[in-house]
Amino acid sequence: MQKPIVSICCITYNHEKYIREAIEGFLMQQTNFDYEIIISNDCSPDNTDAIIQEYIHHYPKGKLIKYFKHEQNLGMMPNFIFALKQCTGKYIALCEGDDYWTDPLKLQKQVDFLENNPEYVACCHNVVVKNEFENEEHLMWQLNDNTDITLEDLSLGNKISTLSLVFRNDKESINKTFEFFNRYPKSIVGDYILNLFLAESGKIKYFSELMGVYRVHEKNNYLILYRNNETYINLLENWLELLEILSSEFNKEIKKNLKSHWTYMADELRLLCIEEKNIKKATLISLRLLSKLIYWKGNKFRLFLSIFKNLLLLYLGFLNNKFHCTNK
Repeated sequence: MQKPIVSICCITYNHEKYIREAIEGFLMQQTNFDYEIIISNDCSPDNTDAIIQEYIHHYPKGKLIKYFKHEQNLGMMPNFIFALKQCTGKYIALCEGDDYWTDPLKLQKQVDFLENNPEYVACCHNVVVKNEFENEEHLMWQLNDNTDITLEDLSLGNKISTLSLVFRNDKESINKTFEFFNRYPKSIVGDYILNLFLAESGKIKYFSELMGVYRVHEKNNYLILYRNNETYINLLENWLELLEILSSEFNKEIKKNLKSHWTYMADELRLLCIEEKNIKKATLISLRLLSKLIYWKGNKFRLFLSIFKNLLLLYLGFLNNKFHCTNK
């Protein structure tokens, strides 16, 4: 096979329930160009490996799969970086092993657009969110059709579903992503950072057409899996640190937006710490949030009152409990 036009980049870990649909979505693609499928299995202890091997050896298009099975678990971000480095195509399409594509012309449509519009570095589309906890489905985004997603948009929060993204295999943007991870290996997200650096280098087109499914399930969605516990608090703290570091990478206006993004994540952490009655962390994050109140895009006075009220109630409750314990 000649050098492929597209490299499909798929990382997987413990996806035995889902990897079939992901691979089926890759293999059903109808294109007038060659593509390869990079699958990087991060030492899954379940049956993921056997299923991938089955497709490689028993399916006519299985030869398109370039499979890497790690003998030791690397972690999600190192595995993502490893998989990206294996991609040789002119374009890279992302899809993790628990999500899947539903349109056999997805790659053709996105590559055609990028081929005809060299000023764009990437394009993406809307997806269906399949919530297995609540047995319901909804759209990921409510954006206007054929709009552009800018660096300014992304600095206020991610608006690109990973499984929808096709981007130019541009060494500048990708190398910036690699360099960032080298400086900040604790990062819990890779796609958002990549999206920011892509948007910095060019335009990103969004299509409202539905061409894939993002699953919400117990093994992939940490916002649900870790909510209301100490692990989720740690993840939010990681996000805050990440946003602070990212703000040093961009110009003044984008830095301001990233700090605004930080305040909303910090407020979520503040409320969770209060819910968990973690007085120390609730106090510290509240004080940090107050110091960045200027970047809050909502009603600043209302947030100030909320912080003051919640801390007051938290401390009164703590003192009341202490008083009752003392008098027992």
